[in-house]
Amino acid sequence: MVAIVVSMLSMAGTVIMVSWAFFWSRAKRLASAQTGSLDPQISARLERIEMAVESIAVEVERISEGQRFTTKLLSNGGVNAVREGR
Repeated sequence: MVAIVVSMLSMAGTVIMVSWAFFWSRAKRLASAQTGSLDPQISARLERIEMAVESIAVEVERISEGQRFTTKLLSNGGVNAVREGR
């Protein structure tokens, strides 16, 4: 009797999980189809944000390169050599 109840609960749980996965993927697909046609103002704004993020990334890379150079100088004792004129 217990085996029958457990198997019925397992089957019900499986059906519920498969149904949920199907409807979730369907809803996600519909939501992505609706956002495919963005307002031109939003598209332009997103483009400007993308350009700003790219320029920030370039500046961060420049700063990190300077930081690496400074760290290398400090670890090699290069600052003392520069101060002494070597």
